[in-house]
Amino acid sequence: MMHKTDNALFDDIGESVDKLRERIDFWVTGKRNLRGRHKTEVEDYEKQMFEFLWRCRKLLSTARIARMVGMSRQNLYERWRKYGFEIDEID
Repeated sequence: MMHKTDNALFDDIGESVDKLRERIDFWVTGKRNLRGRHKTEVEDYEKQMFEFLWRCRKLLSTARIARMVGMSRQNLYERWRKYGFEIDEID
């Protein structure tokens, strides 16, 4: 289903391959940029979460923390390592 603005765009582009290519590149670049921003935001959020979970070790066992976040202990250890926490300090 095409909208009126879509029709106007295609009327404006006509048969110009260059204009069409520019428009497609615009969409592709926009999608890549959005994906990159999303990945960065998720990583920042995850880092904050695992820093908080690291501090929770004094109150909860590593096994319990892993269960609460739906991970295996091994995956939890890997994430902690990723964010610079020394695994030797784990309970």
